[in-house]
Amino acid sequence: MNLKRVFVRAAATAAAFVLVVSASAQDVTPINFFHTIPPDTEAYVVSDLLPAYEAANPDCRIIMRNLGIEGGDSTALINSAVAARDANSPSLVWLASAAAGNYVRAGVLADVQGFFDANPDLLDNVIDSLVTLSTYDGAIRSVPMTTNNVAVYLNVSAFEEAGVAVPSQNPEETWTWDEFRAAAKAVSDQGTMSGLLFSDSGGWAAWLATGWLAQAGTFYINTDSEIGFNSPEAIETYTFLREMIADGSTIFSEPGRGWDPAPWLAQRVAMTINGPWNLSALNAVEDFEWTVVPLPRGENIAAPLGGNQLFVFDVSEAANDCAFRFAAYVLSDEFQIPFTIRDGSLPVTESATASAEYQEFAANTPALAGWANQTPFGVARPAMPGFDSVGDGPFGQAWGAVFIEGADIQATMDDAAEEAALLLEEAR
Repeated sequence: MNLKRVFVRAAATAAAFVLVVSASAQDVTPINFFHTIPPDTEAYVVSDLLPAYEAANPDCRIIMRNLGIEGGDSTALINSAVAARDANSPSLVWLASAAAGNYVRAGVLADVQGFFDANPDLLDNVIDSLVTLSTYDGAIRSVPMTTNNVAVYLNVSAFEEAGVAVPSQNPEETWTWDEFRAAAKAVSDQGTMSGLLFSDSGGWAAWLATGWLAQAGTFYINTDSEIGFNSPEAIETYTFLREMIADGSTIFSEPGRGWDPAPWLAQRVAMTINGPWNLSALNAVEDFEWTVVPLPRGENIAAPLGGNQLFVFDVSEAANDCAFRFAAYVLSDEFQIPFTIRDGSLPVTESATASAEYQEFAANTPALAGWANQTPFGVARPAMPGFDSVGDGPFGQAWGAVFIEGADIQATMDDAAEEAALLLEEAR
């Protein structure tokens, strides 16, 4: 798919208001929107983006409910509120796509597939890999709201000091695995810092692994609950990564903080793998020149696909109607372009990506291409129940044992695969 293809869409914002509001509607329907959007971005949504929706939909009122940091406590609050089925229950939730399986099993979601079937132009405009991300058990279950992936934060100054070339931002022309390893080694040997920050264990490592394994031609866990992280291609991947450790070109993250770019920002390492959500912190860097480049390519080009979805819960006919009109608004250029520029995420639609306003922003933020160019090659995490518990449990533990403790790769991953199969079976 060519993301630079320009979509001619008359009245782009009109797509946000596909469903017709009855002129006789007198009551205002409150829509509880549970989310973990950062407070400054939330304030922007309330002040600059919600007024257009509410002006076009006077019978609907969005009530933003910020739950703080995503995960753990916020997920428990969402699940409790959904189960209550009362006036405080959410109609909309901002959440990662992997939650879909549990909510489908509970029978609490509104008919998102039906919404897209009735509005094919909206679906056609969503980037294909994100349709896959939003699909579970043969149907679309959530609405893409933002997307992201991980790429390599690269200290250009360190690379220049070591005489190492900076790779292309084109995923089809960027460095190979061997070139990536050689660059980390050269920077470590010839510069003043280590080459790569290596994630210690846990769910973050599992998410990164979905990209590495896809590059190798295999998978982590697929939509049929088959486990691929102990396949021959996976073992070759771990062997390659362990060779980077043996090179002395890596340092490990702090326990459970593989996502933290602090060691890279402090110039302890020349490279780390992370996402666009740190863009404001990156733009504040003045001590060294930096850029963002795609992940190295193996047999395939691949990057772990992330971002948050808009889940629509089946509350009432009136609430569902308002919620789906809001979902349509979220997919409009009027929302996508300013929200993603403000949020640091990437657009989920082709028209927003190709728009003159977003292209101007991208041109003024050249590092953004390191992530944006990978979106078509994103690997979606399956949304089956129990998926996250595998990364936080047996796989995360096996990752740490293999890379930190030097455990036997095949035996360790085989044991983890057995435990993972049991977890997935119990969760069904």
